[in-house]
Amino acid sequence: MRHIIVVMHDTYLGVCRYAMSVIIKHLINSEYFILARLNSRLKYFDYVNIDRGNKINFINEKHIRDGCLITTAGEMSPLIAYFGIIIGDLVTEDDPVWELYLILHDIIDLIKLNF
Repeated sequence: MRHIIVVMHDTYLGVCRYAMSVIIKHLINSEYFILARLNSRLKYFDYVNIDRGNKINFINEKHIRDGCLITTAGEMSPLIAYFGIIIGDLVTEDDPVWELYLILHDIIDLIKLNF
C-alpha cells in the first residue's frame, strides 16, 4: 500500500506537477509547438483501454504560467507515460529539457518497478 502512496502522492502530485509544467513551458517557449496543438493532441490521443478513464484532455495556460499543473495522479500517470509519443515528433532530440522529460519518464518507470 505504501508504494501506491509514494508513486501517487510524492511523484505524480509532487515532482511531476512541477517538472511537467516547466518542461511544457520550455517546449512552448522554444517554439516546438503551441499550447493549443498540445491540447489537441492530448484530446485526440488514442489512450490504451487501461488509461481511458484517466486521460488528461486539457492543460490550462495559467497552470503553465504558474509552474504547476493541476491534475489528479490518475491524469498525470498517462501524461508522463505517453507525452513522448504525443508530442515527441515535434521536439529535437538534443534539447536539454526534452532530455529532462526522458529522464523523468525513466525514473517513474524505475519507481513503479521497485514497488
